[in-house]
Amino acid sequence: MTTGRKKIVLLGMMSRMPVAGVVWQTLHYLLGFQRLGYEVYYVESHGVTPRDFFGDESDDGWRKAAAFIDGALRRFDLGEHWAYRSCCDKERSYGLNDRQLSNLYQSADVIVNLHGGTEPLPEHYATGRLVFLETDPVEVQMQLFENCQKAINYLQPHCAFFTFGENYGSADCELPVSGRFQFQPTRQPVLCDFWRHKANGEADALTTIGNWRQPDRKVRLRGQEYYWSKHYEFLKFLDLPDRTRQ
Repeated sequence: MTTGRKKIVLLGMMSRMPVAGVVWQTLHYLLGFQRLGYEVYYVESHGVTPRDFFGDESDDGWRKAAAFIDGALRRFDLGEHWAYRSCCDKERSYGLNDRQLSNLYQSADVIVNLHGGTEPLPEHYATGRLVFLETDPVEVQMQLFENCQKAINYLQPHCAFFTFGENYGSADCELPVSGRFQFQPTRQPVLCDFWRHKANGEADALTTIGNWRQPDRKVRLRGQEYYWSKHYEFLKFLDLPDRTRQ
């Protein structure tokens, strides 16, 4: 199970949100850390029922979710480096067994809570090496600004804090800065050789996939309302395709 290299455990939620963006982002972290020389492991212990894997009442969604994780990781030779745990049913455990997972938590040099999608459990933060990596900034910072005890309790077990908000803390960023939790801006890793491209940089078509309208998670700060929905920004350059021959 061990190679003598330093270990990083990535707590993720690929089966909780089994969409291409979440899976691809997770893999870039795992393989990026691996290329830096670390021995990497992926763990899901968020306790959320894998609803997307239940087609009907007879389906075993937990088994299907585990197979989904295994399929994604096995493509990159990580088929023996994952665990899937249901916090509500101990029988629903796949991948690494309980002893292996416990030893992994104890020996890991860093445990990364990707997306902040996993509720910290004692086994995650017992060694003081649990890191919060926020991929969707603003909401947490606003909760801290409003002194939300639930958010404070959630963040406390972590030893370090990172955010995709690259401008966070800058003079021209209006998002309140927490004096209690020191967030450091970070960028997600991109493995360029995993992206297909033509040698001359041109393509027959430019495409994107994303949800258009998101009605939730609006934030109000100093009388100004900020929206989570992407469509407001897409509308600003909706005529772009007319300006190119591609």
